[in-house]
Amino acid sequence: MQHVYPALTAKVLKYILPFPTSYLCEVAFSAFVDIKSKKRNKLLDMEPHLRLKLTIRELNYDDLSFQQKQFHSSH
Repeated sequence: MQHVYPALTAKVLKYILPFPTSYLCEVAFSAFVDIKSKKRNKLLDMEPHLRLKLTIRELNYDDLSFQQKQFHSSH
C-alpha cells in the first residue's frame, strides 16, 4: 500500500501514529499532566487543549517578515 499511494500514506501516518517515539509520548504525558493539574476543575473535555499543546507548527518566516513590513508602511 505504501508503494502504491505514497502521498496518502504519508498523510495517514501523521494521524494514526501520533507518538512514534518515546520522547513524543513523554512530551504528551507531561502536557496532559500540566493541563490537568492547573485547570482541574475548569476543563471537562481535555482533547482540544491537549491537541493544541501538542500541535507542531512550522512557521513561514518569509510571510512573517512580509507582514512586519506592512505594519511599518503607515508612518
